[in-house]
Amino acid sequence: MRSAFRRQRGISLIEAMVALAVMAFGTLAVLGVQTTLRLNADISKQRNEAVRMAQEALEAARGFDSVATYDDLLAVDSTPVTVYDESNASYQIRTLVEDAQEAGIEEPQRKTISVVVTWEDRSGSQQTVRLNSAIHRVPPSLGASLVIPADLSLVRTPGGRNIAIPPDAEMAEDGRTSSFAPPNAGGIRWTFDNVTGFITQVCNGDVCTALNARLLSGYVRFATELGGDAPDDGDAKYPPGVPVMVNVIVAQTLPMDFAGAEQSCFERLASSHVAYYCAVPVGTESFWGGQSRVVMSSIAATLTETSASKFRICRYTAKLGHLTVPAQMTNDEHPLNYFAVRSALVNQNFLVIRAGNGTIAFDCPSGDNAVGDPYLSGRTYRHQPAN
Repeated sequence: MRSAFRRQRGISLIEAMVALAVMAFGTLAVLGVQTTLRLNADISKQRNEAVRMAQEALEAARGFDSVATYDDLLAVDSTPVTVYDESNASYQIRTLVEDAQEAGIEEPQRKTISVVVTWEDRSGSQQTVRLNSAIHRVPPSLGASLVIPADLSLVRTPGGRNIAIPPDAEMAEDGRTSSFAPPNAGGIRWTFDNVTGFITQVCNGDVCTALNARLLSGYVRFATELGGDAPDDGDAKYPPGVPVMVNVIVAQTLPMDFAGAEQSCFERLASSHVAYYCAVPVGTESFWGGQSRVVMSSIAATLTETSASKFRICRYTAKLGHLTVPAQMTNDEHPLNYFAVRSALVNQNFLVIRAGNGTIAFDCPSGDNAVGDPYLSGRTYRHQPAN
């Protein structure tokens, strides 16, 4: 009996030792989990701090007070490394600034900026946060433009060219000029300055000569299939007629070197309109004046003409009347007579209607909307014959 009792006591001691070992391993596992959680918490806190520092660096770069400051302070490849001691870690911040590469643009108007923050965590591993952004070369004073009503008109076409340059003009490799072949021009090409939109030379084959001219372009539309009804605002918006080839000329009165000259334009017939392009010379005075006219057969000679076989030419315009004083009607509003035109003019559009139905003389649609885009409101006014 004694020997059996002693064996039983020995087995209990071994069980206790095993239990202690199991508890020790469990405790070690719990301590490992706590260490990992603490390390992850530190990394999370450090990462938040790194993101905050990177955002501050980005905002500081964006906070330039003038375009000159933008050019001077941000025209570097990198800034010196700066060290911060925060959140039980040592941070290193590096800012990289480069000019954005834009096809065809010699002097990009924006820069790319990268802020890289690095540090070592509790375990000695290196951590990194990187924020990328862009800074545009825009005067800070334009920030007030957020409260200015939006201008829906285009400023430049894709590629950074002036809006007056036809979209299908071919850009030169240096990005400074574009070459455009007017329709039905028989090998003639115009060279445009991409910034100003001015025509600087004309080429016929391989022979090029200097030319100081301004582009005048637009469309001729036709509301000629209306039966016996006079055209209205809707007919001006969506003209019910089949286009026919017409010619457009510019009868110049300015400058004096070209007074009395008629400049012929180039036209292209499409399914819904006729597009025209004119190179109007300005000489050394750098402006021109005169009147554009649509040339076609059977244009009515008077406003009282009622014949359905005669046609009347209307011009799309924001203002009703033939005002030519610049303070009252600007050149881009398609006046009857242009005065001192110094820049290119596009969308100088015409509408062809029938003179009448044999009994009643038709007038150009005047539109119901006195404000807004004349090409959306159908607002036109008489052009040929003019009164």
